[in-house]
Amino acid sequence: MKKFPGKLFGTSGIRGRVDELLTPELAVKFRLTFAALMENEGTVLVGRDVRLNSRLIQNAFVSGLLAGGIDVVGCDMVPTPALLFALKKYRNTAAVMVTGGHTPAPVTGLLFFLSTLWRLRSRLSRAHKSVHRERRFFRTAFGRRRER
Repeated sequence: MKKFPGKLFGTSGIRGRVDELLTPELAVKFRLTFAALMENEGTVLVGRDVRLNSRLIQNAFVSGLLAGGIDVVGCDMVPTPALLFALKKYRNTAAVMVTGGHTPAPVTGLLFFLSTLWRLRSRLSRAHKSVHRERRFFRTAFGRRRER
C-alpha cells in the first residue's frame, strides 16, 4: 500500500498525478472519508472537467459514494462555478468536482464542497484520519444515481 504524503489536502481537496498519487483506489477510499463526513446520507452533485483522466476518477468516486449510501447526481462535464451554482440552487448536500484546474494534464484532483460552499480542508483531514488510519467507518445501503 502506498504511503500518503505528509500534506495530502490542499485548500479544498486533493490533487495528484493520475495513477501515481491519485488512483481509482484512492478515489474509492475518499468516498469513505466523504461519506463519513456526511454521516452516510445526503445527495452529492459530481461534475468533471474535459481531461481524459477525469472520467476515470469520477466513475471510481461515484461508485464509492453509492456504496457508502450517498445519493449522487451526475453532472458530467461542467465548469466548477456552474457546479457550485447548481449545489446552491437545487439545495443538495454537497458537490465534488473532478478537475485538474490550471495544472498540467496528468494532474487531476477532487475538490469537495458542502452546501454552505465552505471549503473542507480541516474537516476532510480529520475525517480521513478517522476513517483510514483508525478504521472508523461503517457500511450502509447503496445510494441512488441520477443524471442532470
